[in-house]
Amino acid sequence: MSEGIGTKKVTFKVDNNDSESICVDDNVGKPNQENQDPPVWQKESPEESASLIAKLSFSWVFPFFWRAVKQGENLDFTHLDVTRNAERPEQYLKKVREMFFIDKDGKPSISLRQGLVGLIGKDIFGSMLLINVAVLFGYINPFLIEIIVQVCTPVETDSNENDYVRGVGAGVAASFGMALTGFTSVCLAQIAWHVGCRCARGAYIAVSSLLYEKPSVITNTEMSSFSEGEIVNLMAIDCQTVFQVVVLFNLFAILPSIVLGSVGLLFYALGWPVMVLFAVLLANTFFVDFLSKKVTKLQNKKNSLSDQRGIRMNESLQGIRTVKLNAWEGFVKERIMSFRRKEAVQLWYIAGLRSLQFFMSNAVPLLSMIGTFMLHRYAIEEELTVETVFFSVPLFIQLSFGLVFIPNMLNEYRRYRVSVDRLEKFLILKEEYKDRVIDSTDGSVTIEDVSLAWSRSMKESDADQENDD
Repeated sequence: MSEGIGTKKVTFKVDNNDSESICVDDNVGKPNQENQDPPVWQKESPEESASLIAKLSFSWVFPFFWRAVKQGENLDFTHLDVTRNAERPEQYLKKVREMFFIDKDGKPSISLRQGLVGLIGKDIFGSMLLINVAVLFGYINPFLIEIIVQVCTPVETDSNENDYVRGVGAGVAASFGMALTGFTSVCLAQIAWHVGCRCARGAYIAVSSLLYEKPSVITNTEMSSFSEGEIVNLMAIDCQTVFQVVVLFNLFAILPSIVLGSVGLLFYALGWPVMVLFAVLLANTFFVDFLSKKVTKLQNKKNSLSDQRGIRMNESLQGIRTVKLNAWEGFVKERIMSFRRKEAVQLWYIAGLRSLQFFMSNAVPLLSMIGTFMLHRYAIEEELTVETVFFSVPLFIQLSFGLVFIPNMLNEYRRYRVSVDRLEKFLILKEEYKDRVIDSTDGSVTIEDVSLAWSRSMKESDADQENDD
């Protein structure tokens, strides 16, 4: 090989007398930089290059849909759009490390919950603001519905001919107004959900990356404080819980706007009976919340039993050879099933309480709406007009939706706190592991005044070995 670009000269000595030089290609095993495609993170995401209209309508994802239809069964991960550079896993891990870390004294810089707020707090606040604006646009629709109903409602005149409260032009304008407000509300809500899901993905990547990284920086002594079953549950359940609850943050953010706005407009339409309705629904909400707390306690107990069952399952699998040789299958099965039966009892109680919770959350609001209409008709002695009913029914539904989800919101937030606290308990283990710094003289071997020789080549030795066999 001639010496040139991409090669380097290597000289070695034999028996301290003769020396020989050879040229080694320095580019062996290295990719061709000229022909190599740019790294994935250097490509631009379709979302980043999309126009404002494309972002509002989410039309920037249409090329991927067409690509998916074209590929059919051949669709794989290589056909997915490139993720934005700011959303790559290493970026999320870098950001959360800057806020949540273990100092030299073995103490966390901040709590894991504070770290997650610092990681996604700004984006979550922006998505919450957008979705609340979308809700406010939705409050225009009851007034527009009232106009459309008035257009369709005949009234008697002195000439005994039917006339209408409003003209056709008002109805057409109200219809276009509903379409416009609906489109605007949907666009804002979709953008908010997109940002919220992106935040949930970032939180999931951050906590799961920290979780997978932690065992590499702690000693076996620290690691022994957690069983394999507990660590598996942290990875499979708690990280997923963080993702699921963060996705619902936008839903939780609109609950105050939905409840307060609906009560205000219903009071404008029906008067004081609405306050009776609100009191009944509020009492029902607290009762449902009580059921949610009971479900949470049972869920924690069930999780503890699941951990114990997982521990015994892992112990049995690790010693499966011994179990088989001694015919201990029945004993091992009973040892695991004893915890599974207790776990099944907790699941039965949880299912029953959730069924009651579902009934109270859906039946009571409907009965309260009927009672409010009756109070308005007979207690206030005002006529219940068609436009008033059409104005009020969507608000009743919206109010019921908001109050139903308040207990669920509290329940999900408790579940989020439990999972984050479980993750933090593992992530704040003292990092006593230290990388060994190897000095240039450590472990080195020096051989002086030695001659090495081989009587025959390796190929000849292998051939002789095969002949002997």
